[in-house]
Amino acid sequence: MGKYKGKHQRVMKRDFKQSRPDKWSEKSRSQPERSEYNNELFVEYYKKQGVVPEGQWEEFMEVLKTPLPTTFRINGTGKFATDLRDKLESDFLSNFNKDPIMVAGETLQPPRPLPWYSNKLAWHMSFSRGQLRKLPILAEIHELLKRENEAGSITRQEAVSMVPPLFLGVEPHHRILDMCAAPGSKTAQILEMLHAGTMMPTGIVVANDADAQRCNLLAHQTKRMCSPALIVTNHDATMYPIVTDHTAKESILFDRILCDVPCSGDGTIRKAPDIWRRWTPGNGNGLHPLQLRIALHACQMLKVGGRLVYSTCTFNPVEDEAVVAEVLRMTGSAMQLLDLSDHLPGLPRLPGLKKWYARDKIQYYSNWEEASQNGPHKLTKSMFPDAQSDELPLERCMRILPHHSDTGGFFIAVFEKMAKYPQPAPKQEAAAAGSKRPRPQEPEPVIASNFNGSAQTAEASAEPPAVAMAADAAAMTDPADTAAMAAAVAANQRADAVLHNGTPEAAEPGIKLETPSTSGRQEGSITAAVVSSGEPTAATTAAGTAPGSVDADDKASPPQWGVRGGGGRNRGVGGRFKGLDPVVPVTDPEILSSISDFYGIAKDFPLWDQIITRSLEPGRPKRLYFVSSGVKHLLQNDDREALKVTMTGLKVFERQELKDGEQMCRYRIVQDGLPLLLPYVTRQVLQPTVQEFLNLIEGRSLYVPEEARAVPAVMGAAADAAPVPGDSAPAAGDSAPPAMDGASVANDVATDQEVKLEAEHQSNEANAAGDGAELAGGEPQKPRHTPEDSHTLEQIRGLKHGCCVVMLREGEAASLGLDTSKQTEDALSVHAPLAVAAWKGKGSINILVSKGECAQIAERLKKAMANAAQGEPLQNQAGAVLAHQASPTKAPGYEGDVEMQ
Repeated sequence: MGKYKGKHQRVMKRDFKQSRPDKWSEKSRSQPERSEYNNELFVEYYKKQGVVPEGQWEEFMEVLKTPLPTTFRINGTGKFATDLRDKLESDFLSNFNKDPIMVAGETLQPPRPLPWYSNKLAWHMSFSRGQLRKLPILAEIHELLKRENEAGSITRQEAVSMVPPLFLGVEPHHRILDMCAAPGSKTAQILEMLHAGTMMPTGIVVANDADAQRCNLLAHQTKRMCSPALIVTNHDATMYPIVTDHTAKESILFDRILCDVPCSGDGTIRKAPDIWRRWTPGNGNGLHPLQLRIALHACQMLKVGGRLVYSTCTFNPVEDEAVVAEVLRMTGSAMQLLDLSDHLPGLPRLPGLKKWYARDKIQYYSNWEEASQNGPHKLTKSMFPDAQSDELPLERCMRILPHHSDTGGFFIAVFEKMAKYPQPAPKQEAAAAGSKRPRPQEPEPVIASNFNGSAQTAEASAEPPAVAMAADAAAMTDPADTAAMAAAVAANQRADAVLHNGTPEAAEPGIKLETPSTSGRQEGSITAAVVSSGEPTAATTAAGTAPGSVDADDKASPPQWGVRGGGGRNRGVGGRFKGLDPVVPVTDPEILSSISDFYGIAKDFPLWDQIITRSLEPGRPKRLYFVSSGVKHLLQNDDREALKVTMTGLKVFERQELKDGEQMCRYRIVQDGLPLLLPYVTRQVLQPTVQEFLNLIEGRSLYVPEEARAVPAVMGAAADAAPVPGDSAPAAGDSAPPAMDGASVANDVATDQEVKLEAEHQSNEANAAGDGAELAGGEPQKPRHTPEDSHTLEQIRGLKHGCCVVMLREGEAASLGLDTSKQTEDALSVHAPLAVAAWKGKGSINILVSKGECAQIAERLKKAMANAAQGEPLQNQAGAVLAHQASPTKAPGYEGDVEMQ
């Protein structure tokens, strides 16, 4: 190694005498050989626990040493999902119904549906990589899976990972929290359940993770959904804030909560064999306090009658049954463990344990009394069974073992909240009972920045949050560290008060903090209300106001819908989370009017109420997002800006500036948001013939002949009111779009220079937006396809210069067996209608879609045309067309909804 260079001197490569060679070495691989798949402590520990039934240990260990098979699920729940399943069965799996297929002397097991997953929408394949390369039929299946995975039709997900969301019982009106959501496969599964059916869901999904980078992964995983009800937040799950509904004067709680908590992960040992050499009982012991705090805080955020699913991917009862038992002990009869043994009948599972052991570095203990007499260690009372846990129905827990169905290992417990928590026992009684920590007091309502799973209300205790956190820490650490931790917590609280309230004295108990009043201000062209970031403290608690409660005199109506959740660019006042872009409502009438008039947005689309941007940049915002009414409700009531929102809203519009300045609307439709907008767009819609549509997709542009380039003589109400052929006329009273700056009223004929500028503009803007539109050399791509159908030419003549939507004519689409509706039955991007965003220039029409998406559309369309020519139209072929399209459906009385960044 090199020498230390000092505080301000950089360490350079030359400082190292020897460097590793830049070449691959088999020795550098971190995965152990199969002969190393053993851990004596692992074997001893789980034999002692009795996790595996008698007589099955050898089979259990043998399966743990084999690779995990490939499993995937078909996304969605409606006709598109069943069509793909039928295609998979008929085109590929039928070959396995004939003679057995042999590879290297081994008989291949055919792909099979998971028996416990409904409608055969989840599949299991046990092929190795070598087998996939040797047989053409397996290679075809592999290519199909890769293609459909990229398109968003399927998700590769471990079988047992699919199970916890299935026990939630999600319904479209539920408010759902996924507390430890990354990487997001379960969140995507929950979103699909929320959007099942043809109606727009009124519920929302809040996906949280403590790691900011994993939140980005979570956002990417859910991008195929065009969900109107998704928020991604970045919080410690043990301190997740609870927002107050100021109108209803109660906390906003959740109907369903998934706690897939961090764990030691030995249930994933088949796909992560390095766990063999680093596994110890201490891994689970160290995570038990965190798991318990997350579960208890989840109980606080759950509605009465709501359901909580606690899950881990470990066999360890200290992380499984011990946490469940402690939750039941601390919540009394408020939380009930559900018996769902009859749910998913095809899923092999074992009941939970009644007895287990905890182990330190030296020995095993069967109870806390024995362990507490053996000096300092990191074991706690909550890790052990006791007489009370013997009476608990822990057999209702479920443990999935790998050798039962060739899967990974998993543990699941399902709770239902029956009532609010009972009043806690006095501290003296708790101490006499041998508990290090008092039972939780009534948690509803609870302080937004709660420090631990057993938070206390103001009426029951006047302890400051720092003291409560220190008490909780004392139960989880060595006694010698308690004082140091309490001091650190108090210091952190004082620092937080200085940051948020401006004075160090505000952190001291007994001092009333003045909360800055809500104020509104104009940020460029965005009307934004900047809300203060003050939080309830020990002082307000001592004064008699419960954390999270609402003063009827002060909060009789919802807070102003203003800036929320960030202290990012151009925000001079407020904002708790520095470096995070805020959520900013867009209410500028000039921006919204131009969009509404140019595209003929229907009156029932909540354009004026639920459009946001993520920056306070002066002037016109670059990107506009649409959020659901449920998302807006949650953020609007978060007037203290407790939620750290990393992603929300579906991008629907993006600013488009032309060099010549001749444009009536400065915002174009983004392909990601097109399926949401499609049912509401009545202008700027082009419906060519099937062949013309295919030419546009393959050539990425259409040449506009001179006879179709005529511009209306007057760009006013008369010209704007002309409906696009095939669409209904705009409603009476619609205002006309503003006239172009410097627009010519004469019939224009595009010159070569204008076409070049248009092509250059499309290339630059589409690449900047990530749409991938590429126009080689600044000229329309060759061959230059020219539409010849008179109806198409008439439509082009009626289009204004700017963004437009291109889609098939309903009659021709129906003749090909393609979906003709503008709506889909779920929010999956892959199930969106067949439509693309394009740009109508003076001499050409260029699409704003990536080459990969164009190739997928062309393939689907050609196959539909070929089948129709043979008299076999495909049914609902529009299902798997675009990887980035998504279509939430419009419901009667639709209040608005959408989401994604």
